[in-house]
Amino acid sequence: FIFKNNLYFITKVLSLYVYKLTTEPVYTADFLSHNVQAKKVEFVSNHICDLYFHSSGARWDYGDIRGGTPAIYIPTIGFLSFFHSKYTSLKQQHCGYYYFIGAYIFSAKIPFQLLKMSPQPIITSDIIYNPKDNPNHESRIYPMSFYLEDDNNKIINDDKTIPTTVILSAGYNVTNGYSIRIDFTTLLKSMVNVNCF
Repeated sequence: FIFKNNLYFITKVLSLYVYKLTTEPVYTADFLSHNVQAKKVEFVSNHICDLYFHSSGARWDYGDIRGGTPAIYIPTIGFLSFFHSKYTSLKQQHCGYYYFIGAYIFSAKIPFQLLKMSPQPIITSDIIYNPKDNPNHESRIYPMSFYLEDDNNKIINDDKTIPTTVILSAGYNVTNGYSIRIDFTTLLKSMVNVNCF
């Protein structure tokens, strides 16, 4: 994500690990006729959160939280991003993997702090699961990117407009892609405040 004209990236949601890409080169090489240059990264934030910590008493019981989308700044709210988690089912007749999608919001200032998070999945792979196409009972849905729309269904390109809709692109089993429309107000209401210590 971009913050004050710098590129940042998140490597972990709980606890929130944020890194800043610097302009300082640490490695340069000519690889297959391409000039490759590695840049130094600077650890910016380590907002410690226990995995089972919401102020509402809710927990994330849907597997390990994994990768997600780049974050987008929303005025008066913070940065919004989506993640996926992987749950392994060990039931004898349905052994396999299931993925879930959740969302989180973190502050728009350094050190970045986790503010809100989905206490349960907002999207599950079951919405498009078809056992005939997937005999191994593995169902993977994961967020890739998203954009925001205003109340006129126009894409928001500024950091002043509050969105009404989120359009989330998601992959499914590495074979299909989906565009999922989510009401922004409903998404916010579904999230709980984070109590990190």
